[in-house]
Amino acid sequence: IEITSAAQLNAIRWDLDGDGEPASANASDYVAAFPNAATGMGCPSTGCSGYELTTDIDLDVAPYNTGAGWEPIGGHYTAKFEGNGNTISGLFINRPAADDVGLFGSLFRAGVIRNVGLIDADVTGSNSVGGLVGSNTLGMIEVSYAAGAVSGNDEIGGLVGNNNQGTIEASYATGAVSGNDEVGGLVGQNLVGTIKASYATGAASGTSEVGGLVGYHSGSATIEASYATGLVSGTSEVGGLVGDNRGTVTNSYWDTETSGQSTSAGGEGKTTLELQSPTDYTGIYADWNVDLDGDGTRDDPWDFGTSSDYPVLDYSTSACAAGIAVSNAANNPGLVSDCGALLAARDILAGTATLNWSADTPIADWDGIGDDSLEGSPTRVTRLYLNRLRLDGIVPTKLSKLSALKVLYLHDNELTGSIPAGLGKLTSLTNFSLHDNDLTGDIPAGLGKLTSLTNLSLHDNDLTGNIPAEIGKLSSLESLYLAENNLSGSIPTELAILTKLVRLGLYDNDLEGEIPVEIGGLAKLQELSLHRNGLSGEIPGELSQLSELTDLRLSSNYLSDQIPRSLGGLTKLTSLRLAGNDFTGCLPMGLAAVSDSDSDLTGLATCGSVIGVEVSSRPAESDTYKLGETIRIQVTFSEPVAVTGTPRLKIDMDPADWGEKWANYESGSGTSVLTFVHEVVEPNLSTQGIAVLANTLELNGGAIKPTAAQEDADLSHIGLPHDPAHKVDWRLAPN
Repeated sequence: IEITSAAQLNAIRWDLDGDGEPASANASDYVAAFPNAATGMGCPSTGCSGYELTTDIDLDVAPYNTGAGWEPIGGHYTAKFEGNGNTISGLFINRPAADDVGLFGSLFRAGVIRNVGLIDADVTGSNSVGGLVGSNTLGMIEVSYAAGAVSGNDEIGGLVGNNNQGTIEASYATGAVSGNDEVGGLVGQNLVGTIKASYATGAASGTSEVGGLVGYHSGSATIEASYATGLVSGTSEVGGLVGDNRGTVTNSYWDTETSGQSTSAGGEGKTTLELQSPTDYTGIYADWNVDLDGDGTRDDPWDFGTSSDYPVLDYSTSACAAGIAVSNAANNPGLVSDCGALLAARDILAGTATLNWSADTPIADWDGIGDDSLEGSPTRVTRLYLNRLRLDGIVPTKLSKLSALKVLYLHDNELTGSIPAGLGKLTSLTNFSLHDNDLTGDIPAGLGKLTSLTNLSLHDNDLTGNIPAEIGKLSSLESLYLAENNLSGSIPTELAILTKLVRLGLYDNDLEGEIPVEIGGLAKLQELSLHRNGLSGEIPGELSQLSELTDLRLSSNYLSDQIPRSLGGLTKLTSLRLAGNDFTGCLPMGLAAVSDSDSDLTGLATCGSVIGVEVSSRPAESDTYKLGETIRIQVTFSEPVAVTGTPRLKIDMDPADWGEKWANYESGSGTSVLTFVHEVVEPNLSTQGIAVLANTLELNGGAIKPTAAQEDADLSHIGLPHDPAHKVDWRLAPN
């Protein structure tokens, strides 16, 4: 039966079993609030079985905010009360002589209260006093909270006064609680009751049996995966979590700093830092993903926030189930879960920006949800396009709940903080882009679990630490960009396991050590960008095995020694950057031919190339060669060359075709200097002096090859102008 007003909320006290049929004595009052409740007001034709809030209710109105205030819904409420994520505000109760005081005085047996928030409450009673429920006997309270002051004598709790064999799950209280005996921030007396995944943050003060979470915890009662942080004070049996404990307390904690208590009858004391540091189900919270719905599997009730936050309960999934974000929510539990995860992540992720995510907006209309984002049967969120939205929050761990997610684009925003390790749970992810943000911290090793990933882009951030070896487990990876960060250490050899890798960008970091030879085994690699790091040693010759490589960038490191000649065989290379290193020797010819390459390789000549030409002989007398004298020309190569046959070089005596003559190879094979000779014969004549014509060195049926390789030498060379110191006149006879 739907509740839309304070008057209707008040009227349910006359129908405690929730069937829409009031007790006869109060029938007229009930009908005034609920006309035709049994056949209308949201009831199905089969009848009703409880009440639900369809809107927030304000009780700070007359007659509920005057005199003694609200009269607790008394008797034994045995129906279901579904809050649908709505709140009840302004509850005022001033009944210091009454027992079983709260919004509900008594919840009994099959009674269930869930998914409701009580805010700005001010409740005073005598015994069994709580903000939401005074006495819970065999009932269930889940996914609910109370915020406000609660006071009385004995059995006083922020949420429930006396939890007698009842169950409280995923609930919390934040207000100050005061009384005499059995006073607790959440529950005053837990009598054979169960408290699971709950917490209290308000101050608890009393005389005896005072605890931050529970005052008195009886035998056979249990507390699990819960905590308290409020200031606790009393005279005897005072504890940070539990005042007097006879039952079981598991994986539950109190803050030794904020509580003012170093001891407790149950639980473990932790510092604020210890309670806030874990940001996932790790460390002290490893077992906090408790089973709450009884299906035998672990649930995920907590939002751990950042390392500066206490864990809080995540109620967003309930809002999605109750709102219009997910149509046919009952048959789409996976999409409801995704919706809840996104709602929990919204404000953390957006920061000062705005995302239109709301339980009151269809999820298909949410920012970042594209036409292809909702897929599968049943439907799940598979793609999130959140790039370029000026988001300036942090990357929320809650995104790890999107277990069907394939694409996560968060690049080109202003996100800060670290990358949550929990994102390693997104094992369906194929594309993950976080580049161009302001992220800090290490790259989580847990990302190595994303074995379906084909693209990982984390470049242009401020990430530090080593590149995790676990990245080598991403067997489907085709593109890896970790560039423009502050990563240090060596390049892990495990990257060589990424046999599908096409692009590897690690430039602009502080990486050190040698380039792993194993990278030469990445047969599909087309781009290798390692420039602007602190890499040292030689370039591995194994890189010549990268036959598909088109882009090789190794500039601005501390690489040394000779550039492997075998790299000249990278025939598909179109872009090359090697400058800013300490290379010796020469540049392989194949690399020298790359069209887009460094303009400065610190003077390295091309391997097997001509680096100098000079006329090495002198006329026997004066400046003129006579008949029979030999003109010698030396050609210097960048490295030793082997010569077979009789290569030749063209010289010019007079500026006419008939003045061009050949100088034939004479000696120098096995060295870097070859000598070519021409003997002056009739009618050799040059009054201007001989010249060497550029690029006229030819093999003439022979060969010139570098001794260190089987490739032909590069025969291109400069020319020499006519030189009057080397005139020729065949008419002059030698002495």
